[in-house]
Amino acid sequence: MQMQAVDSEAREIRDLLVKVDSKLDGLQSGLQALDKKVDVYIARTDERFNSIDNRFKSLDTQIADLKKSTETQIADLKKSTETQFADIKVQLRAQDTRLWGFVVTLSLAVIGFLSKLAFFPSGRI
Repeated sequence: MQMQAVDSEAREIRDLLVKVDSKLDGLQSGLQALDKKVDVYIARTDERFNSIDNRFKSLDTQIADLKKSTETQIADLKKSTETQFADIKVQLRAQDTRLWGFVVTLSLAVIGFLSKLAFFPSGRI
């Protein structure tokens, strides 16, 4: 009887160990599934970070290109402004010359009229 009790207890312990082993196998498979999910999430996160990094690099190149084009436009604007100022200076000199020519002509006309009045006071010439 004692042997049967020991055998039955041994069977119960063995059955319990088998159940514990099967539950441990289930936990291990669950952990493996979780490990795979974590690996997938890590890969997705890495891809997202890489895409964000690529976007930043693309923005940096776009900013550099905009800076270059802006500098080029500013240089062109300076050149055209300097050319326009030079043209305006030439035009002002021409107008200045015309004005002085008109003033001299008017002065000579006034001097001539005053001379006529001074030397020929009667109204006849």
